[in-house]
Amino acid sequence: MRYLSRNSYAILILVGLLLIFYFEIFLESLLITGLGIILSLLGLELGSDFFVEQSISAGTKFNLSGRVVGSVILSIGASIDELFLSLTAAFEKLGEISIGNIQGSNLFTFVVFLLLAPFALRNGSSKFRIETILLAVAYLILSVFAYTEIASVYVGIALLSIFAIYLFAMKSGKALKPSAEVAVFRFSWIYLFFGIFLLFLSSYELVRVVDSLAAYLNLSLFTSGFIFAGLTGSVPEIFIFVSAMRKRRSEISTGVIFGSTIYKVCLVLGLSMMIATIALKPAILTYYAMIALLAISVPVILLSRNREKPASA
Repeated sequence: MRYLSRNSYAILILVGLLLIFYFEIFLESLLITGLGIILSLLGLELGSDFFVEQSISAGTKFNLSGRVVGSVILSIGASIDELFLSLTAAFEKLGEISIGNIQGSNLFTFVVFLLLAPFALRNGSSKFRIETILLAVAYLILSVFAYTEIASVYVGIALLSIFAIYLFAMKSGKALKPSAEVAVFRFSWIYLFFGIFLLFLSSYELVRVVDSLAAYLNLSLFTSGFIFAGLTGSVPEIFIFVSAMRKRRSEISTGVIFGSTIYKVCLVLGLSMMIATIALKPAILTYYAMIALLAISVPVILLSRNREKPASA
């Protein structure tokens, strides 16, 4: 049996999404909703794949360090689906989907990272202190302002400021040339824009079906976003993390996890809050959970790195 190429598969997903849009106008069916979820998730995965490849190509072209490739280029590329999904939800005045999507994705991604950190960091030299500090500050801000009446826009400004500090810290760091293992894709504007278009359509459809499921199952928008969008949205980051870990590129693998987490909670959520009012309190337990995971990550990273020292002596 001959399998379809990735390009043909992506075109089929795109056509399927357009057909789902058409049928949703005339039919309200759980079958249509289920197909919408499946096609949206497949579209997000394929669109992310195209975008990630072009991100790697851009990082190689500008001779960025492995840490920057992982923390900035790949983490943004892997999380671009959350950007489209969260901003679409914010524009549709469904902001709780945005925060549910981000928190579900961040929690699942970080749990997997902590489980695999001892293997990923054995050859690592970076401590990722700045990332840990900035993430802790971001989640403390969310925890504090969840109990106040402050407008979302001010919280969004605070989160965007943290992201600006993060980018400045990455730019000011030591720039090392990435290994040849990263330079495996050729840049193409066609693939870049196709990936972005596929991500946009998939995100728009997923917001629609999550809203429908929330009403049908009598779930809050936050819970629906957390379950249906958040957990599945973490898949690209996990795949990239494991792939880089197998190639013994510890700075890239760990950078993807920390970078994507900062990117989602600071940039994506910050922009979403600039667009629409988002209630922070429904997600309060997830803020505490992320602070706890960040606290656990400090000794895990230190112990994983220290274990490698005798081998290098």
